[in-house]
Amino acid sequence: MADRKNIEKIHILICCFFVLFGAAAAQDEGFWESYTSTAQVREIEYFNDSVQVATVGGWLRIDPVSLGMRKITNVDGPGTSDLYDIVRDQSGTVWLAGYGRLIKFRNGTYTPYLFFDNENKLLTLYKIADDGDYLWVGTSSGLALFSKTEDGGQIEDYYFRFGTLNPNPHVYDIMLDGDMIYLGTSDGLAIADRSNPSLLKSYVNWVTFNSNDDPALAGDSVNVILNTNGLVYLGTTRSVLEMTTGSDTTFTRLATRMQDRVSDLSMHMDTLYIFSDSGLYRYDGVTTETLNPSQYPSGWKYHEGAFIDDQLWIGADKRGLYYNDGGLQKYPDGGLPGVEITALSSNQSGLIAGSFADQDIAYFEDSVWVGANVSTYVQFGTGAGSSGIAVDTFGTIWAGTKGNGMMLITPDTVKNIDERNSALKGVSENPRYVVVNSLASGDGYLFLSNYRASDGNPIVVGDLNDVERWTSFGDEDGILDAFASSIDYFDGKIALGMENTGVYYYYCGPDPFDKSDDSVAQYREDNAFLGSNNVNTVRFDNNGELWVGTKFGLSRYDYGIDRFVNVVLPIDFGPAVNAIAFDRRNNIWIGTRSGLAFYNRVTGEYMVYNILNAGLPDNHVTAITIDNSTGDIWVGTLNGMARFVMFLGTPAENIEDVTAYPNPFYIVNGDETLSFNYVSNAVVRIYTAAGELVSQFNINIPWNGTNESGKELSSGVYLALLTAPDGSVGRTKIFLIRK
Repeated sequence: MADRKNIEKIHILICCFFVLFGAAAAQDEGFWESYTSTAQVREIEYFNDSVQVATVGGWLRIDPVSLGMRKITNVDGPGTSDLYDIVRDQSGTVWLAGYGRLIKFRNGTYTPYLFFDNENKLLTLYKIADDGDYLWVGTSSGLALFSKTEDGGQIEDYYFRFGTLNPNPHVYDIMLDGDMIYLGTSDGLAIADRSNPSLLKSYVNWVTFNSNDDPALAGDSVNVILNTNGLVYLGTTRSVLEMTTGSDTTFTRLATRMQDRVSDLSMHMDTLYIFSDSGLYRYDGVTTETLNPSQYPSGWKYHEGAFIDDQLWIGADKRGLYYNDGGLQKYPDGGLPGVEITALSSNQSGLIAGSFADQDIAYFEDSVWVGANVSTYVQFGTGAGSSGIAVDTFGTIWAGTKGNGMMLITPDTVKNIDERNSALKGVSENPRYVVVNSLASGDGYLFLSNYRASDGNPIVVGDLNDVERWTSFGDEDGILDAFASSIDYFDGKIALGMENTGVYYYYCGPDPFDKSDDSVAQYREDNAFLGSNNVNTVRFDNNGELWVGTKFGLSRYDYGIDRFVNVVLPIDFGPAVNAIAFDRRNNIWIGTRSGLAFYNRVTGEYMVYNILNAGLPDNHVTAITIDNSTGDIWVGTLNGMARFVMFLGTPAENIEDVTAYPNPFYIVNGDETLSFNYVSNAVVRIYTAAGELVSQFNINIPWNGTNESGKELSSGVYLALLTAPDGSVGRTKIFLIRK
């Protein structure tokens, strides 16, 4: 086997990772929960008397008799929910392959191992093949040989050159047959003798096949390899091939009209079942036929399948897990209706709602996400996707879509609002294709970003007390661009972010329907020092200050100097800012492609969260909202949703109701901190029981049990006195116990 030096030379790093939070304060103040979708099924196996399913949203363990399920996500120990493969080795250890991680599960304990490429980016792990004391692991940049026993688990070698194939291909499938190893890759098929793994470092020791060697391999990518009854079948991007070896290796295309990607193959009772983007097929050795389309819809993309006790289990792309029980039945996993979250919103009462790309709209009720089932109410189907959302003070959910205008959702009603019954307009090439990509509400009105409106009016305003009353703003009002990306409202002012032309700042006053006193200004790079004209999101903070997330960072409008000030983000965070939210103390939560950041407005310090130190299901943050009834932070990503649940209890609106958490305040190692549940800003003063002032600080700064000089205070009873900017006072006792 290769030594450690060789591993370092190829820049593939691995380390044992246990799920930890990056800062003690974060641990003390709350914990992470994860909400995911299993709409994409990657692998179905059967062992330990359970159906074992690897999905984009976690690991499902299902009792095939009772259909009871346990769902394991990133926060339960694996560190990722984005899984591709699952195997049980001869010792009974379960191994999971997923984004950035190879995960060992034994005796109830998860041990994740991280895989990085030479740019220090996490690799995707697609496939695992068990080989005694070793695992062969297919990744997004070649093949790894992993030792189960050395140093508790480590990479022994890494291979990225295979014959004449392009270097560093994705390795989608691995088949071991005697001393031989077969790889299905993004550039073709690779075969070698693995009896001496060190020889596999040389690309000349691999025999490879792609479209340059045989036209049957057109498209090159080999997604799945099946060895059954002495026959080898390959699933490619266009067909299924039967491979014949001997003096020459040949590939014969099975007789079928199918021209689409094949993702999985399964043999059952001497019949080959083919799972593809164009449907579900079976091959009896002579002919290929489509399975009954009345049971297995032909328009679906079938990505995975397995027979378990003669029952067929299926993974359908963006549809989830199904099983055949006298007909195709959807397995209810209780997850999100879609994978990618596009927007989140909440109101003061704590109603949380979310929109999903290419899928439904949902709201959080009784600890689960409930789909609103809007598909029957729209012109273009839910495949058009939902793109923006707002929850008003009445509890009504307003959801923007890509093509279907907007949906009005209440517990009893779903109504489609578009060009037929509002001021919304479709795009010029299709007037009925109405795009609403951002929403905001305030002062009894609803504000919509109407993308590429054919009448040139990208702002549409509705009266929340009269859904028949609408107006719009555009060319005639000084807004000369229809390519809007984001909208927000605060106290008579509208901010409209544009794809390429900066921000329009529109004063509409207390009544948007009265345009007599309106005014507008356009802020760009050249006239207001905006960080970029490519705007992703606009948000007013609690004091009405305008913040803009752009392609190149975060900008804040300083009314004192009438220009933007660009905010310095943490190193390697961003640069594109996709989402902004403000908590009740006006601190900022920022979402980018590299994670989530919390910016303390008092200390000027950042805390960055990502998939390595927090419960995020993905680093690409697309949406953030804050539940003001609990203080919980909701974060939407490209691969699910996370919720940071605050320990502080119900937020105190009145300073007289303030409490401290944790209380009693136990200090063991000195890293512990105490916080207060008052929602607004205040100065905190800590007194001894004798009335001596020992510490004073802003409420945004957690207290660590020391005095002004940094000296540790002894155990005892202390009084916290909080003073708000308006002079109101709150008091609470703290029981400090130092161990």
